[in-house]
Amino acid sequence: MPHANPNPDIDLQQISTRNTFARHVVAGFAAGWPKLADWWQALDDALGHVRAEQDAGRITPAEAAAERVGLLERHIAECRRLRGELPG
Repeated sequence: MPHANPNPDIDLQQISTRNTFARHVVAGFAAGWPKLADWWQALDDALGHVRAEQDAGRITPAEAAAERVGLLERHIAECRRLRGELPG
């Protein structure tokens, strides 16, 4: 049974679409930077896990969106940290 959207101002379909797009972007980065492939794969696995939890009804779409935001924020922070360590 689908969850009712507790906040109609949030477009849950758009969030889901962006998640799919983000996973494609992650796959592209993993292919482009083989040294970081394991790191990108971990992010992709985490995003997939959130999607599976949502699809199984264990978390609401809003909870899934919040989890994705947290994953991506942590990933961006790690990217910034590593940017200084990678050669040109």
